[in-house]
Amino acid sequence: MTVRIGVIGIAGAEVSDSLRAVGDIEPVVAVDMEAASSLAAGELDYLIGVCESGGGAALAIPIAILGSGRCTNVSKLGRPATSEEIDDLLETGTVAFGIARDHLGQLVPQLASAMRRRQAALPPSA
Repeated sequence: MTVRIGVIGIAGAEVSDSLRAVGDIEPVVAVDMEAASSLAAGELDYLIGVCESGGGAALAIPIAILGSGRCTNVSKLGRPATSEEIDDLLETGTVAFGIARDHLGQLVPQLASAMRRRQAALPPSA
C-alpha cells in the first residue's frame, strides 16, 4: 500500500526525495491550505511541514483545519523526536508533523518508515 504524504513549507524537494527513498510513499508537494484540506478529506494519509522551528509556519494551517490534537512539532526545543515517540504519536492519531529544517535528514526517514508501518497495520478500508 502506498502512503500519500503531503509536503508543505520549505525544502519540499528535499523532503520529497527523502520520502521516495524509503519506498511505497507518494509525496505530494502542495501549499499548506490545500494539503491540510486534502488530509482532512482523506485524500492524503499524513502531512509533513517544514520551517525553521518546525512549529509556527509548518503547522499553523494544519492546526486550524485539523485541530491541535492531530498535529505536533517533532523538533521541540531543538531535540528531534525518537522513533518510539513518533510511533506513539501515530498510535494516538497524530497525522500532521512539523519539522525544523535542521532535523530533516534524521526525522523525514524516521517519520516515513513509521507512517508506512502504521498504514500497513491498519485494516483495509471498505
